[in-house]
Amino acid sequence: MKNLKSTSSLLLFLVSILLVSSLSCARVSGEAGVSLLWSNSMSVNDVAVSGDGEYLAVVNSTVSGGALFFFRSESANPIWWWLISEETPLSVAISYDAGQVALGTSTGYVYYFDSSRTRSGLQASPTWRSRDLGGGIERRTIDISDDGQYVLVGGTGESVYYFAGCGARSTLSEEPTWINYPQGSNDIRAVDLTPDGQYLAVGGSTGLGGFVAFYQHANTQPYPTSETWNARTEIDAPVTDLKVSDDGHSVVAVTSLQLATLYYWRDAKSLSGDPASTWNSTLPYFCVDMSADGGNVVAGKPIFAPCGIHFWTGAGSLAGKDKPETWARHEGESILDVAISRDGEIIAAVGDPYRVIGEEYWAYFYGPDGVSLGEFQLDSLSDKISMSADGGTVAVGSAVLDSLYVFKITRPITVGGELGDTDYLSLLAPFFLYGAAVAVGVSLIVAVRRRTP
Repeated sequence: MKNLKSTSSLLLFLVSILLVSSLSCARVSGEAGVSLLWSNSMSVNDVAVSGDGEYLAVVNSTVSGGALFFFRSESANPIWWWLISEETPLSVAISYDAGQVALGTSTGYVYYFDSSRTRSGLQASPTWRSRDLGGGIERRTIDISDDGQYVLVGGTGESVYYFAGCGARSTLSEEPTWINYPQGSNDIRAVDLTPDGQYLAVGGSTGLGGFVAFYQHANTQPYPTSETWNARTEIDAPVTDLKVSDDGHSVVAVTSLQLATLYYWRDAKSLSGDPASTWNSTLPYFCVDMSADGGNVVAGKPIFAPCGIHFWTGAGSLAGKDKPETWARHEGESILDVAISRDGEIIAAVGDPYRVIGEEYWAYFYGPDGVSLGEFQLDSLSDKISMSADGGTVAVGSAVLDSLYVFKITRPITVGGELGDTDYLSLLAPFFLYGAAVAVGVSLIVAVRRRTP
């Protein structure tokens, strides 16, 4: 009987050890990583990945003008394309499910394509075109809402142009729904629109310095006749990039060259006049991105003052001047563009370590803790990034030297989260061990009982 009790206690101990180890092993069922899906040796003036990560749109230059290409993210062969002569597409935006695409050209027109997922082959014409807006619509100066019904344009000089009801338009001379001239605006160089089209921010040059203007209720009548606020006094250089959080609560902007600074405004919807930033970082940034809630911010520094990737977490709770970053990577490298997923969990950047054309070029991928998810050496200088909402699809391109790369980013998957590519055999293996342990235990008990007088 003593042998039976000892054997049972031993079995209970062994099963407990197996249970603890199996639960520990089962917590993570996959590893983060970066893989190149495909590349294409085409020039890229701009690239936009759909929010769902399933499609991307690319515009480039041709001998006679330019072209728009529409791809599935998994294939290097375009589903459809459109050619234009005597003007060049410079910028492109795509709705969340890729149903709508808008592009801006060198001569100041907006072209809009509806039903993008059902098109195929060479396209004869867009769904509609704007009237001449008066100047080139450069990269970073066009945006589209998640549902594709609102388009924001700011790259035509001094004014903001807003198109509502885009799905119901059909002519080749469409008028903007509303137009505004931000106070002090000399040239608009960056715009950003919230996914619902309700809030927007624009930034650029005042001639002597820079400005950031914020608008709310942009998609509802009565439409804005002026900006909610316009920050100018504090900004001493032209704004080159900016972002507004998805709820319109926060705005972040960066200015150019040696006078560059990163500025962050909290409670943007409650500000007015010419507000000072909530916090800033006085270093020469050039590109910036922000998570949907405004909590995580990433910025890059270009060839003029290369200092790598800089990241702030808890950005919405910071305040004051010259706030240090949470972490920095690739110090001394020129970072030409950055992107961050809506949840702030995936950061991507393109860099030029040696700052010499013809040397090495890289795409970098990080988590918010500063741990590398992977990196990939590129064949040519690339200065444009677009990322899906979840960070799972990233496109990189350049017009300097022909290049288009599309990457797949895989996150670690934990029990209780998305299943994705879960290794079910690994998860079930511990239970097979339990079964084996119980079977062995029963056999031992039977054997002991048989030997006990």
